[in-house]
Parts: sequence; C-alpha cells; structure tokens
Amino acid sequence: MSLQQDKYAGPRMEEEETSGIFKRMGLVWAILSAASLTIEMELLTKLTLDFPLSQVLFFRQASLLPFVLFLPWTEGEDYDWYDLFLNMLFGFGDTIGKAASVAALTFISPGNVSAIAFNKSIPVSIIACIFLGEFFDVVDGALAVANCIGLILIAKGVSESSEDFSYITGVMLSLTAMAAFILLYFVARVLANRKKAEPCLLSFMAGWIGVVFSSIFLTVTSSWHFPETLNDGLLILSSACATMFHFYALTRALKTENMLFVAAGLSTTIPLTYCYDGLFNGIAFAWETILGACLTTGSTLLLYAKTYCREISA
Repeated sequence: MSLQQDKYAGPRMEEEETSGIFKRMGLVWAILSAASLTIEMELLTKLTLDFPLSQVLFFRQASLLPFVLFLPWTEGEDYDWYDLFLNMLFGFGDTIGKAASVAALTFISPGNVSAIAFNKSIPVSIIACIFLGEFFDVVDGALAVANCIGLILIAKGVSESSEDFSYITGVMLSLTAMAAFILLYFVARVLANRKKAEPCLLSFMAGWIGVVFSSIFLTVTSSWHFPETLNDGLLILSSACATMFHFYALTRALKTENMLFVAAGLSTTIPLTYCYDGLFNGIAFAWETILGACLTTGSTLLLYAKTYCREISA
C-alpha cells in the first residue's frame, strides 16, 4: 500500500485473509452490527413501555458484562494508564449515547432516533481527517452539506407529527447520542492505532460503567421494577442477545476497518429501522422525513463508494 493510500484510508490494524464479497470483513461486521442494532432499538422501545428508562439502560449494559469471560488474560497483553483511560472513555461514550437514545425513544419514533443518533459517517469522516489524517476533500464537503440538509428535513418532519416539547426533547436527545457515539468511534480507532482495541474489553468497559451508574440512580430514586410476566423476561433476554451481537460485531469492525467504512456500514440502520416502523408498527412518516432519510443515507453511501473507489485505484 502506498503512502498516499495509507493517508487516505486510515490505518488498519488487522487484515483478514478473505476474497470476493468478503474482502473487507470490517464492512461485513459493520452491516451485521447495523442489523442487530435495528432489532435492539425496537426491543428497547418495547421495554420502555414497562420499565423506567434507567432500568432499560441497566438491562442493556448488563448484557455486556459476560464479555469479561472472554478477555485474553495473557502476559503479552500490557495496557498502560492511557490505554485504560481510553477504554473507560469508550465505556462512558457508549453509556451516554445509549442513555440518550433510549430516552429519545419515549418522545419520537425509533426510525427518527436512528436517523439522527446513528447518522455518524459525515461527522466521523471530518473528525478522522482532523485527528487521524484520513482523507477529506471538496466532494466530501458537499456530501456533508447534503447530510446536514437531510438531518434538518428529518427534524422538520418530526416537528409536524409531534408536540413542541416532545419534538425538541427527542431531537436534542438524539443529537446528544450522536455526539457520544462519534466520541466512541474516535476512541476505538485511537486504540486500534495503538494495537490495543480488544473487542471484549471494550464491551465489558461499556457494560460495567453503565451498570454502575444506572444502579446508583435506580437505588437512590427507589425505582427498581422487576419483570412480572414471561413476555417481559423474553424481551429482556432477546434485547440482551441483540446487544451482545451488535457490540461484538461493532468492535470487530472498528478493529479491522477505518472509521468511515464502519460508519457507512452502520448507516444501514436508518432505512432498516424506518422499514420496520412502517411495516410492523404502522407508523406513517411525513415526506420531509422520508426525503431527509434518503439524503442522510444516500450521502453516506456515496461517501463510502467514493472512498472505496479512490482507495482501490491508489
């Protein structure tokens, strides 16, 4: 790989020997993560109907704790204080992002939350350019503008179908989640550059930090609510399985692929969630929302296609 290509694509810490459609396993992991994230979002939405938001967060983060059993406890794995700080920062980013997105689900639909909170490709590409030396040109800037217009249209569509308070609160919480998830991506890539991006450790860090904070809040406010029906138990178990797979696939993707391609793969969460809401929840969306979703997803996919074509031709 040439120096020009290295600067463009960003560092890749692991290359998996594959061919054909699976040539880039990082992107495959990202798409699998997006599919499981869609399922997770829909299940968490159902849980918010029966449990306090902080307890829904507790259920979600607790499902990441079993990853501690798969940590590579070997003498060759040395983590200094900076590595541990980055791992904890990753955990805080995931906890804050998921708490904000779960809270947003009580104000606006899962599709609208996904379109805002998980629309990370353009911001990630800008951050990666500034701090990691990855490529960003005029065309990328034009796609960034289209992406922002899409977000504005989505917000406008949400405002027409919601009360003022619900609209503002839901959008602001979703934007908070997006900022936290961008931080999460950046930290994961820094760890990958240092060859310290261990998926199980990152997952466990996110899990215990979220469990500690949600447990303290639930105890102080005396708002623990235990499952009362078999359906509640099945929802909790199903969401836990979706979360575990989503997180494992996400960290594998970030470990083997640059930030932009991972974010592009995960952007498929947006159309998947909208389709689920329309087909199974009977939600009708305003034309502004549909157009905005097309702009955000389309700009992301065009950015990926442009990046990939330039990389293979370098």
